[in-house]
Amino acid sequence: MHNGVQWYSFTPPHRYNFSPPLTYKKYVDCGFKTDSGKVELYSSRMERYGYEPLPTYTECADSPTLLPRLAEKYPLCLTTRRTRQYLCSRSADYGWVREVDPYPQLLIHPVTAGERGIENGDKVAIETPKGSVRHVARLTEDIHPEVLSAIYGWWLPEKETEENGYLETNVNAVMSYDPPYDPEIGINRVQGVMCQIRKV
Repeated sequence: MHNGVQWYSFTPPHRYNFSPPLTYKKYVDCGFKTDSGKVELYSSRMERYGYEPLPTYTECADSPTLLPRLAEKYPLCLTTRRTRQYLCSRSADYGWVREVDPYPQLLIHPVTAGERGIENGDKVAIETPKGSVRHVARLTEDIHPEVLSAIYGWWLPEKETEENGYLETNVNAVMSYDPPYDPEIGINRVQGVMCQIRKV
């Protein structure tokens, strides 16, 4: 505990090393997986498929910049992360994992939490224009005051419902899944979503 903020770390009960040894400078022998075999700032492959060959920025359709009135209701920015003990949505039904981390944790800056009467360990509702889910607040100064970081892929195997607690805890359910998706990589936006938070 430092200045009222809890710092935490995770050490699994068993140590496994499944990683192969690191190999440096592999590109010397086999190059990069580009048409030229080199690092390409100008992508000839993107150009061939009719896309902008140089990196460009396009504001997303539901951003605070384009929707300022909605941003007044949802002034914070939601992003997601994974934890070491969970692999996507797997291992939630492993007893030792749930013992270490029984409920998804939302990282929130102490100032942001204090403005909303939220203390470390409080259950909170994360609200977006798509709905709301619940996490447990974990206060940390390692995050920007306007940003919240939630754990994605959560479910509760002990909940005897059709969706096993997915709609209660899984932040993916309240992210932006509506088209248009990014045409270049075909993914919906799951970072930088407008949100608000309140104590449950």
